[in-house]
Amino acid sequence: MDLDNEEFLIIDGELKEYRKNASYVIIPNGVTKIASGVFKEKNLKNIIIPNTVTEIDSFAFSKCNLKEVLIPESVVKIGAFAFADNHLKYVWFQEGVKQIEEYAFFHNEIIQLTLPKTLESIGSNAFSVNKIEKLIIPEKIKVINANAFSINAINTIVFLNSVEQIEADAFKYNNIRNCFFEDNYKCSVHNDAFDDSVKKLIRVRTQNK
Repeated sequence: MDLDNEEFLIIDGELKEYRKNASYVIIPNGVTKIASGVFKEKNLKNIIIPNTVTEIDSFAFSKCNLKEVLIPESVVKIGAFAFADNHLKYVWFQEGVKQIEEYAFFHNEIIQLTLPKTLESIGSNAFSVNKIEKLIIPEKIKVINANAFSINAINTIVFLNSVEQIEADAFKYNNIRNCFFEDNYKCSVHNDAFDDSVKKLIRVRTQNK
């Protein structure tokens, strides 16, 4: 797909440039990749991403005014800082996303978050500085990277037995009261992965397995 008009520059299916500053944008059907920084610092409040996009590159929607976004099932990868520094309260993932890179949703206002079962990796600081309250870690995730969910309002986490490693500060500065583990749970937990108030709980649960 190629398109060169007053609004978009698309080459071989990659959206390379957005030439306006509208608050509501419908990305053309047939776009397969949104290039780095295309909508960065635009006056964007609403975006429709078609079910042909497979990759959202770094900084693609950073520093806009988005309050909600639907990630379609075609999207496999979300790049670093892709949606950072918006006002996102709701992010809906259809099943399909495999990779969310570092700082992808950093510094938003996300309250409810349901991660797709297809997700395989979450980068450092990917969801830090939000308002997430409850979290289920999908079964294909093996590593929770540093600061991935730090500075939120998480009170409940459900870990499935695929998680093998939780890195430093992954869940620091939350309000965790409940951690649920599947049977035969085994995991390497960094000493500073959680706040002091929940370290004892995590230590007991992991050592008993």
